[in-house]
Amino acid sequence: MPVYLTLHAPAQVSAQILVQEVMVQPGKPIWLDPGEEVDGVVLLQAQTNSSVARSIRVEATLGERFLDGFQVEVYRAACSLPSGQIRQDELEVSPLQRERMALVA
Repeated sequence: MPVYLTLHAPAQVSAQILVQEVMVQPGKPIWLDPGEEVDGVVLLQAQTNSSVARSIRVEATLGERFLDGFQVEVYRAACSLPSGQIRQDELEVSPLQRERMALVA
């Protein structure tokens, strides 16, 4: 059955959706058997923290019927250098961030 993934994000945010390690363009179908569940990853990229501070949603539909969806909340963005490496100070977790992560888990 063709399932369509739709991304709802601010225009300043670019996103990649990976389903079973294969990149899927939003709006293009993925094929699943009835009841099948697959792993997926959403990679977000934005120039500013305020861009990703807004709600970002991914929804799955079958035809016009809503199947499932999830909302992404970015609490602490990982900043990268032009080379793509993550800054060392971004890897450190503050006590407040640790507390937030414990509440989510």
